[in-house]
Order: sequence, then C-alpha cells, then structure tokens
Amino acid sequence: MELANHANVSLAVQQPVRFTPQRILGLDLHFWLKITGIDTFPFYRIGKEPPSPISVFDLGGYRKKMDNGNPDQRTMFSAFSPEGVIWEDGEREAIDVVIFATGYRPNIPFLGGTGALASDGRPLHVAGVSTEVPGLYYVGLSNQRSFASATVRGVGADAKYIVRNIKRFLKK
Repeated sequence: MELANHANVSLAVQQPVRFTPQRILGLDLHFWLKITGIDTFPFYRIGKEPPSPISVFDLGGYRKKMDNGNPDQRTMFSAFSPEGVIWEDGEREAIDVVIFATGYRPNIPFLGGTGALASDGRPLHVAGVSTEVPGLYYVGLSNQRSFASATVRGVGADAKYIVRNIKRFLKK
C-alpha cells in the first residue's frame, strides 16, 4: 500500500483482500483485543489455536487506495515473461520489480532432518517450545501463545516465557 504513493502498483493476490475497521466505537481494535483478553489468552493451554486474522486492519486509507485503483488488485499472475508477468487472462504486462510478500509463515528449512518440522515445514511446538527437539525454542511465530504472538506488542511476553523455559532446560 505504501509503495502506491510512489509508483503504479498491482497487488497480485490468491484471494481478494478483506478489510476490518481498525477503530470500533472510537477505539483502536487492539484496545478491544487487549481488554477482552483475546490478545493474550493462552489458547495453547486448552489445545486450541488463536483466531487467525483473515483481513487487514484498516483505518480507512488502505481501502480508499484500493477503491481508487492504486494499488489495483488482481488475481495472481500465472507466469513470468522476459518483460514482466503474464496474468491469468493471458495479458502480458511489463513489470520493473516483483516483491513477494508471502505472509507470516516460518521459513526454516535448515531445521529439516532434525525432526523439528512437520511435513509442511511448520515447526512442531507448543507455545514456542519444540515438542521434538529438546533445547529448541521459537519466538515470533503467528499464534505461538496468543493472537498477539507475531506482533511487537505480543512477542515480549512470549520471549519471557521462552527464557523461563530455557533456564529450566539448562538447570537439568
């Protein structure tokens, strides 16, 4: 979205972007997540994953930019060409730069062969503590311990939790 202030941008997506207002009843959505306890509720303790955001929190500017056509939103292109991309309908478009923003998925293939990863590459853990490799810990994973785990406001609490676990592990 920010690049659209400086260039013509196409947002190639698998699914259309959905927006959630970031202000509800005059207050930021993060305020409501915090006071209701959803933000830091330890879902892992009841064997559940926190709800995953399925939309973009928006103060109105993102939706307005997309409604005005910059960035324009298109279904993911089907291939690259020497000049740029080929869209699903066969249209060729010259593109200067492609930025892949694939979302918040861990990319830790170097742990392959350790038993630490599921077949799809996700870390096997409970609340950031590896269930398969003693002494292996994670911080910053989406839904690691709470809805806020992969955010600046949530990672600190997860880091403290992991440090406590590391201390216990080292005392063994």
